[in-house]
Order: sequence, then structure tokens, then C-alpha cells
Amino acid sequence: MDIAVRLGKPPFAKGLVSDPLFPLQVFGVASPQLLKPDHPVHTISDLQNYVLLHDCHDLWPEYFNALGCTNDVGELKGPHFSQSSLAIDVTIAGQGIALTSEHLVERDISALNRAFAVSKFCATVRIAVQRLAVRQRVRTHSSFDHLAGA
Repeated sequence: MDIAVRLGKPPFAKGLVSDPLFPLQVFGVASPQLLKPDHPVHTISDLQNYVLLHDCHDLWPEYFNALGCTNDVGELKGPHFSQSSLAIDVTIAGQGIALTSEHLVERDISALNRAFAVSKFCATVRIAVQRLAVRQRVRTHSSFDHLAGA
């Protein structure tokens, strides 16, 4: 591997180093058909009226913590998906609310005026998870490597 772009928090495996590319900002998205007029989402506690969709990064706890309201949301129930794209597909289908970043749904949000996709709502929050470039640590050779057969 020369380089990989990962979402996460270092450290990763032994022998790998990571360099931050940019911080991650996330927000809630939902299909306009899902959001109920009798249950609007004005506060974080309003999310209890909806299914929260979790991807493999499970950012909901960190999102709520960044907003300072971890005690207001109750138990974080909802299906878990192995990929972010699956959670977004289920969101578009109107089955729940997901957390995502702009680059994953920008086309869907811009398509909103064409009666499709997702609506951005809730606060945008910067969280500790980042996009990182991960690579193998460069090994420096010592003057004794030749003695060890390296």
C-alpha cells in the first residue's frame, strides 16, 4: 500500500502513520417525505420520534456529545450498516435519519428541488473523527543494517 484515505481516529495498525487531511463536519439528513409535520425536528430531543440510522463509524454519540446534549437523546436505537452509502440509501428511501458529511450527499441535496433525495437539517458539528492519509512508516536505515543482513 502506498497510501490510503481513511475516516477515523489514529493510531491505526503498528507501522502506519497518519496525516490529517481535513476535519469532518457532520449533520443530520432525512428524506423530506419522512419528516412529519406533527413531529418537526427543532431540537435534538425531537430526534427521539424518528429512527436513527447508523453507519460503520457510528457518529451519533460523538455528534450529540459535541452539541453538549448526551443526556437528552435517550437510547440510540436504529439499524447499523456496514457502509455509509447504505445508510444514505436507506435515508433517501425515507426509512430514517442519518449523519453524514457534505461531500457524501451534496448531489442529493442539490437535487432536492427536483423532488428527490435528502434535506439537510440539525446543527453542523465538527467532530474528532477526521479524514486521514495513512501510509507505512518510512524505515530509516542505520549504519548497522548490513550486519543484520538487511
